[in-house]
Amino acid sequence: MEFFFVLSGRLMAEILFVRQTNVIEFFRVRIARIYPALFIFSSAIFAASVFTGRGIDFATYISMLTMTCNYYTIYFHYNPLVSHIWSLCIEGHMYALLGVISALHSRFNYPLEHFPAKWIRFAVRKCGRPKKRADST
Repeated sequence: MEFFFVLSGRLMAEILFVRQTNVIEFFRVRIARIYPALFIFSSAIFAASVFTGRGIDFATYISMLTMTCNYYTIYFHYNPLVSHIWSLCIEGHMYALLGVISALHSRFNYPLEHFPAKWIRFAVRKCGRPKKRADST
């Protein structure tokens, strides 16, 4: 799975930063590629749940459509019927993140090489530094 994420991220970065595809066009193509199948799958699971009385609830259905079901299952309700969609959610979040970076870069000419360092500093400030393990010296 990690290899897929690396390849997908590489391809998306090339589309946005090398080919300099417009961000709106980038999102239009991504949504047109992902959402029809996601909508049909999610709706079929939800419809089957309504008719059988077992399966997913409306909140889980909405979390599937908004690509937030990975968070929903962690914080509210785990449902094995949707647990495999986590990778699609992560990919959707990566599209959004790369789109924001591309928009910032093209609008404000913000240097791309500054983003990783700023993210690490932000994460350390917000989340704290990792604690040393007791067994490490």
